[in-house]
Amino acid sequence: MRRQLSSNPITSIVNIRLSKTIAFFSCLGCTIQEFTINNETYEALNALPNANETEPSTVESTGFRFDTGFAVNAAACAALKGSVRPLWAGKSPHTFHVCVVPDALPPPTPIIVSKNDTGLIIGCAIGGVAIIAILLIAVLIRRKKTAAADLLAFQSEVTGGRLRRANGTGFQTLESSLELAENGLINIEELRMHKLDLADLKVTATKPLAAGAFGEVWLGQYGNDKVAIKRLKDTHVESVQKFIEEIKLMIQMDSPFIVKFVGVSWRRPIEIECIVEFMDRGDLRSILASCRRDAFSWQDKFTSIMSIARGLVYLHTFTQPIIHRDLKSRNVLLDSKKGTKLTDFGASREAADEMMTNGIGTYQWMAPEVILGTEYTIAADVYSFGVLLSEFSTHAVPYSGLVNPNTGYAFPQESIMSRVTTGELRPSFLLDETPSWVVELGEQCMATDPRGRPTSLHLTAVLQRVKAKFY
Repeated sequence: MRRQLSSNPITSIVNIRLSKTIAFFSCLGCTIQEFTINNETYEALNALPNANETEPSTVESTGFRFDTGFAVNAAACAALKGSVRPLWAGKSPHTFHVCVVPDALPPPTPIIVSKNDTGLIIGCAIGGVAIIAILLIAVLIRRKKTAAADLLAFQSEVTGGRLRRANGTGFQTLESSLELAENGLINIEELRMHKLDLADLKVTATKPLAAGAFGEVWLGQYGNDKVAIKRLKDTHVESVQKFIEEIKLMIQMDSPFIVKFVGVSWRRPIEIECIVEFMDRGDLRSILASCRRDAFSWQDKFTSIMSIARGLVYLHTFTQPIIHRDLKSRNVLLDSKKGTKLTDFGASREAADEMMTNGIGTYQWMAPEVILGTEYTIAADVYSFGVLLSEFSTHAVPYSGLVNPNTGYAFPQESIMSRVTTGELRPSFLLDETPSWVVELGEQCMATDPRGRPTSLHLTAVLQRVKAKFY
């Protein structure tokens, strides 16, 4: 089998299925941004040798032929329950990373039923189906009533009993507005006790404090307190339910080093908002970018570093340990009175199986094992902590000043990620301006082998000794 895709404007290769009979795979001139395959196809492609890309393709050519490397979006891959894996590692001067998704589940093992048992099984099955049907009907009726109550309250407050369409051209019926809730696609039952009175909550800004591809954060007022109101841009059911899971995780947290959860708000379930305490200095990345290195003293930096470490200890020693999975300077917030706290737990998960494989995070802060999509633990957060220490030293985004001496241009993302996974590359420190304890601790945290990294508890013990000696 041969696949010749060269000289085509291809950016995505998704869901192709290839067997070990594949002998040649070429895509010269392609700018791949998405490459998603199953495990069987991955094994088949990865076994190919490197065809000499300077020779023309012939019917006898074997191997793979690409003239540029490529990487894939780790977060998008994780959403497909896949893992980012290197392809053709060591076979080419280019680096290739693909998203490998699970193969289809095998068919269920057939159950052999004896002739004498058939009547009993049929009777039990009919009875079981009837009970399940009754329970489902009861749940749906309850959800419909509670969702209707939410919407009726909104209608009474805003439109006197009817709900305006988003474009303002007319009205929609109660039934169409409740369609999602009626179908049980959005489950907000566990959040009702945390719902804030809409009369006590208001937005006080004309533009968001922060905005991303999937959400916005607005400044608001709840009673006498300033709050941050997090809203979703993406209102697909899957995104809303994922947001609800993030909120449910935040509800469990109570630490002076974690941004405090205040409550939730919604007019309709699809419009759910998360309200948290407001941190008046903003995020660490913005602070580092806006001030000179000598304007942010190491004594003040130490205070923030210690708070971050204590936040990790809280997560990692939770009843069921929690891996943050997206620890970076944008997710560290500072306040003039409340200090430094961790935020944004959209990627966080309870480490129920002690190890995970979803490649979640921003690549500059990702540990090698996360980039590779292999098993990882809370040690991945410790690596990210080490990257934060390098930011405290340089005030720069990791790798932002890295230039390829052969081209004079910045290294591409896939090249950086590949070199991080092999231990060739990691964020640097300004040695002349940085205390030795910061450099030493940062290098320990960024060990390529996660087994060589300190635990968050060990970090705080080291920092306590640093405090006693220097601060």
